[in-house]
Amino acid sequence: MTTKHRLARDRLRTVLAHRAAIKAADLAKELGVSVPTLHRLLQESPEPILVAGKARRTRYALRRPLRGDTADLPLYAVDDTGCASLLTRLVTVFPSGCWMPLHDTDWPLADDLHDG
Repeated sequence: MTTKHRLARDRLRTVLAHRAAIKAADLAKELGVSVPTLHRLLQESPEPILVAGKARRTRYALRRPLRGDTADLPLYAVDDTGCASLLTRLVTVFPSGCWMPLHDTDWPLADDLHDG
C-alpha cells in the first residue's frame, strides 16, 4: 500500500467523525484518493461505517456509540389499541444525530406511491 493510501486510510475515521452523510465523491476528495480507492478503503475499514442510499444518493457515516454501546435503538409504533410494534431501529452517527432505516416499512410512503 502506498503512503498516500495509508494516510487516507488513517484519516478516514477522522473525516467521517466530523461529517455525517457524506457522498463518496466528497469523501474521496477530502482524503485525496479516487472513488474506487475510497470504496476499497471502506471495505477494508475495521470501523463500523454505515452506508445509506443507492447509486448517486449513497451516503456514508460513522456509527457513534451511545454511552459506550453501538447497538441500534429500537423505535416502536403504537396503534389505536395501545399495542406496540417494532417500526425500525435508530442508528446513532457521528458527529451527532441518528439515521433511521426505512426499508421494510411503509413509512413515509407505501412502495406504490414513491413515483407519484
